[in-house]
Amino acid sequence: DTVSLANPAATSLESLYSREFTTPARILEIGEVATPTQFGPYFPDEGHLTFIHRLAFRDDIPWSYGTLYYPRRFAEKLTEERLAHFPTYRLLRELYGLKLVRSHFEAKAVAAASDVASFLDIDPFSAALALSCVTFDDTGAAVGAFEMTFRGDPFIFSFETLHELG
Repeated sequence: DTVSLANPAATSLESLYSREFTTPARILEIGEVATPTQFGPYFPDEGHLTFIHRLAFRDDIPWSYGTLYYPRRFAEKLTEERLAHFPTYRLLRELYGLKLVRSHFEAKAVAAASDVASFLDIDPFSAALALSCVTFDDTGAAVGAFEMTFRGDPFIFSFETLHELG
């Protein structure tokens, strides 16, 4: 099940992403990659990260396309089936007992590259929102990151970046 937007126990990030999973996400590829340069400072002891190329939907329409990254030690339980139905934040908390306390986001308006546009079912160079994020646990360690591109259709993007503890 997805987390209800009205569920008072849902974290702000679960509320933000739960609607994507009313239609299961399409997991396009799972593998391992050398830690991307932009995430190297956050994962200094990780030479490689597990990656997931994912296409998420909102109301059966392609909504976001991108790549999730996390340390290899989380790969076993973050299965394709789970990733298609639940936000990674929720899975890290429930399967590994992590206390997620902070996420650093960067958002920018971009023109959708041809490959991204084809996944999002929009014209190449259409307006899109690129979102990059690194999430930290209660020890200050980075436990996940992503780079996603969202359709530029008009929508309100409002969220908190602190995670509830407990």
